[in-house]
Amino acid sequence: SAPDTFLGSGIQTARKAIEEGLIGKPIAATSFFMGGGPEAWHPDPEFFYVAGGGPMFDMGPYYLTALITLLGPIRRISSSAGVQITDRVIGSGPKEGTPLQVQTPTHLAGTIDFEEGAIATMITSFDIRGASDLPRIEIYGTEGTMSIPDPNFFNGEVKLRRFGQDTWETVTPAFESRQNE
Repeated sequence: SAPDTFLGSGIQTARKAIEEGLIGKPIAATSFFMGGGPEAWHPDPEFFYVAGGGPMFDMGPYYLTALITLLGPIRRISSSAGVQITDRVIGSGPKEGTPLQVQTPTHLAGTIDFEEGAIATMITSFDIRGASDLPRIEIYGTEGTMSIPDPNFFNGEVKLRRFGQDTWETVTPAFESRQNE
């Protein structure tokens, strides 16, 4: 696992904004990593679909690390998991056209209770085809909402919408990063 991206400008800007009280007390969060799976573009994707693979083990560490950085320690987690799409075929590279055997959950939906009281909903999935442009992470507070950039990257804009406002504003980055997205 290498979720070091929480040290980047995007997540650190969000953390600073929360610590400064820009959204008030965090009360809830949503976290979405949803797509159709890596078999369409990855030339050797079998490892994503065996025990120890799947979207939670692939991308979940980035999202969980970001949430813990922003909301603190976890008190309890509950989830449901399943395989919604079993028929998959490698779509690129030398193995193109080869069927894949799915041996691990590919759609996980969970609830995370944080020690400070916030409750998060998290979905990681390789089973969502034609996914809409959902926010990666949003934190909801007593005074506003913050949209957090993709935790798989170091950078990205943090957006803030305060209670009573109709538009989003961009939060000034905590620092500038030279890391490419």
